[in-house]
Amino acid sequence: LKEMQLRYKYLAFPSHGLYQIVQDCELAIEEGDEEKAKDVLERLEHEVEMEASMLTTAFNLFKPPGQEDLSEKEVRIMLEYLGFPKEEEDVETLLDAVDIDGD
Repeated sequence: LKEMQLRYKYLAFPSHGLYQIVQDCELAIEEGDEEKAKDVLERLEHEVEMEASMLTTAFNLFKPPGQEDLSEKEVRIMLEYLGFPKEEEDVETLLDAVDIDGD
């Protein structure tokens, strides 16, 4: 769980849809219920993969033709369309998480 939280910093935001699953996993760990913690963690991993796939698809739909990048404004519009948090902090967090080459 800690590795996922380090890799996907947005999981720490209460406004994020997967935050409750993180909380459920932490509670199972605190209670010593390893089987439940493992099940919840597997669900979280699956949800993160699905979310990443959806964001990749959306990115490809929202990027202008002939362009490989989205501007901050375009990212905000995409997030709003998808129903994700779209405040400046949310956009910056998403860009930090996915922008591996810093452009």
